[in-house]
Amino acid sequence: MRGPLRLATTLTQQWERALLFRQLATLRADAPIAADVDALRWTGPRAAFATWSERLGPPSLHERAASLATTRAAEQRPFTSP
Repeated sequence: MRGPLRLATTLTQQWERALLFRQLATLRADAPIAADVDALRWTGPRAAFATWSERLGPPSLHERAASLATTRAAEQRPFTSP
């Protein structure tokens, strides 16, 4: 490792920030969500996405997103337990 003394010094000086960034970067598996997991599944672009994609993205972005949604819907199979 190059510069271990400098790294240790910086970490010591910025300890509180290091802990904050570690907390911000940690994915929480116990966070409550207000929706059923199936309700969070992406089912395709919303109506407002067409306007957004015309203004900020390539013209075909909305069509590509809609096509992807159709493909994914066709590929989805209901889960059955063994």
